[in-house]
Amino acid sequence: MPLRDLDYVSRSFRQFYDRHDIYSERLIKLPNPKFVVFYNGVREQPERREFRLSDAYTHQEGNPSLELIVLQLNINPGYNDELMQKCPTLREYMLFVERIRTYRQDMDIDTAVNRAVDECIKENILSEFLRKNKREVVAMGIDEYDAELHEKTLMELGYEKGINKAITYTISILKRNGFPDDKIISELASDFDISVDKAAQYVLGEK
Repeated sequence: MPLRDLDYVSRSFRQFYDRHDIYSERLIKLPNPKFVVFYNGVREQPERREFRLSDAYTHQEGNPSLELIVLQLNINPGYNDELMQKCPTLREYMLFVERIRTYRQDMDIDTAVNRAVDECIKENILSEFLRKNKREVVAMGIDEYDAELHEKTLMELGYEKGINKAITYTISILKRNGFPDDKIISELASDFDISVDKAAQYVLGEK
């Protein structure tokens, strides 16, 4: 997410400095960005969480020259209640999504989304928006939940294979950057939540 936001903000800033000479001594004023993502997925997440661009750096340092911090706010039921009270639209969106998930347990996705939309309109949950955009919302909801199911299936089928590839790639990167074997083993054990012995098997070629 920080990397995607870095790309986005870079392109957004271009509209400010395209009208100026960036090589002049005059300071170009820029808006102060703040990066926030609302999480309503199905994986367990804390109420608030920060993601840093520097977490992806091969060489970690205390004060990186380039940093971008994204604040993730969990908007699933039971999280960030104060925020939900201050932002009724966000709360209603959470209720709408949760209703689709509930119906999805016993219905096909098309029926679940249509039922959630109709009931939310009757109960004044995002009602104005849903009335005006029902067709688009239904189509988007079906696509989104099909994608979520597809992603879950792929994760279940390919998790171990993907982890092995990720570990192999990480080892190659760290070795190219001169990391000693003991440091690589320590990094793998920490980053992939595996035992030191298992990490050593990857690094020393015993696996």
